[in-house]
Amino acid sequence: MCNWRKWIWPGVLAVFLLTGLAAMLKADLIEQDLADKTLESLKDTHGWAQVTVDGRDVKLSGVAPSEEALGEVISMVEDVPEVRIAASDATIYEPPPIPTISPYEWQATLDGSVVTMNGYVQSEEDRGKIISLVEKHLSNVSITDQTELGKGAPDNFDIAISAALEILSGLKAGKVSFTDKKFSAAGEAGAVGSYEDTISSVSGLPDWLNVESVEIEPATASPYQLSIQKNDASLSIGGHVPSDAVKDSILAAARSAFSDFTIEDQSRIARGAPESVNWLEASKSGIGLLTHLKSGSVAIEDDRFSISGDVESEEIYRRVTDALKMGLDGGIRLAEKDIKLPVAAPYMWLVSKYGSEITLAGHVENDEDNAAVIEMVKRTTGFDAIKNLHGLASGKPEAFDKARQVATELVNTLYNSEAVLADKKLTIKGEADSEATRKKVIEVITTNLPPDYVGEHEIAILNVKPIEPPKLVGKKECQYLLNSSLAKGKINFEVDKAVISQTSTGLLDEIVSSAARCPEARIEIAGHTDSDGDDAYNQKLSEGRAIAVREYLIKKGIAASRLDASGYGESRPLQSNETLEGKARNRRIEFNVIE
Repeated sequence: MCNWRKWIWPGVLAVFLLTGLAAMLKADLIEQDLADKTLESLKDTHGWAQVTVDGRDVKLSGVAPSEEALGEVISMVEDVPEVRIAASDATIYEPPPIPTISPYEWQATLDGSVVTMNGYVQSEEDRGKIISLVEKHLSNVSITDQTELGKGAPDNFDIAISAALEILSGLKAGKVSFTDKKFSAAGEAGAVGSYEDTISSVSGLPDWLNVESVEIEPATASPYQLSIQKNDASLSIGGHVPSDAVKDSILAAARSAFSDFTIEDQSRIARGAPESVNWLEASKSGIGLLTHLKSGSVAIEDDRFSISGDVESEEIYRRVTDALKMGLDGGIRLAEKDIKLPVAAPYMWLVSKYGSEITLAGHVENDEDNAAVIEMVKRTTGFDAIKNLHGLASGKPEAFDKARQVATELVNTLYNSEAVLADKKLTIKGEADSEATRKKVIEVITTNLPPDYVGEHEIAILNVKPIEPPKLVGKKECQYLLNSSLAKGKINFEVDKAVISQTSTGLLDEIVSSAARCPEARIEIAGHTDSDGDDAYNQKLSEGRAIAVREYLIKKGIAASRLDASGYGESRPLQSNETLEGKARNRRIEFNVIE
């Protein structure tokens, strides 16, 4: 008989054990899966939380930053599928107590584009507020926060910090700081013009603060400038001044000189004034000159001074130009001058020749223009003695100098003559030695004047008495006659040429008449030059000009056998060649009777 119990119980036991083991393994997998799901839901926002799983029950542990954070985690765990119970053994974080600081300090330092904060803030919330204030007042900077937590700040400390950051925003580099209720600032202004605004910002600090020190340097200006503009009854000052004291003194000088004027000051304190310049004295010098101008401006740039504007009369013009010639105060030098006289209407000029006297009158623009006109007349006429009656005025028409040249040439061609220019109208009066000369003068008036100029003339034929046979004279008297003729004028040539100027034919004809009275005398025609050019060139030029004069006299009837032409170049000057007047005297033709 078979004992079935003996065979079945081992199999039943094995099945039971395997089933229990499978159940245990399955439970472990479920718990691990549940733990993974729970941690996955917490890892992004609550990394502090730890979980343990018992079946479908989850228990929390760890240190929660706040009750709100713990409650949020419990809610999140309860929402995980398959979680039955969510329990907590977690604790709430309790921060260490914030110490009370005395003295309470805070500072912000600006270096380039970096702001570094040091000292204390009362809480993390205050730290965030202060960082926001830095970002508000100083844009485009990076912030390095080295502050620590500490209690003890004065009331409304954030308002004081905001005002301090406004000061820091005006600096190129610097620092603002608090020690309890004491405030200090130091640094360099960010730009010319921001110094005054930055200093003014100090007044925006709360009244309860004690301003201990403010050491802010102005920005450096280059070039260093000051300008003063005068218009009607107003004066405008702009540019740079080295200090408040100098600014106040300049304004005081301006108010004293222009007591009835409205004065607008836009000058700004800046560093960079030249060491060689006394900025106050230089500015006063400019103000003094400006009082003479009807309107205009003075300006200083480093050590250079310029002045421009209008004056009411030639007398005032002379006063200003004489003062400029005497020199300026404060170590500055004249760089530019543009002073305009009253406009003349019409703009007039006159040149006249009666006998051996040349007279000039009318308008010239300035002393330089006056000298240029006199030199032109001497060069054109050959006369050294000029009676100058010029006055100064603005308003010279275009091409007026060219018209002056034409007028002078025509006056020199005629006898008892004068030319008047009124704006762009030329009037010529005088006597011609012949009808041919008269026609030539009229032709020049018609063709040689600048565009838009018109000319009119009153030219008579010289009334010549019947010619009596010349009284012959000896050699000594002949030399006297030749010298007397040359005393009336000068024989001129085209520039750098041995071509006789048309304006000298009248004088040469008088030389012919003198030479005809001494038919037995031999005459040397001597040519001389100034020192411009090299010796060989001047020697050749002087010989050519002497030969040209000899040929003219021969054509007019003087026997060739009586005339010798010699050139002496620059070897026999009458005056120094260092001046224009000396050079003009040295360029000459002489007639010497040979014994």
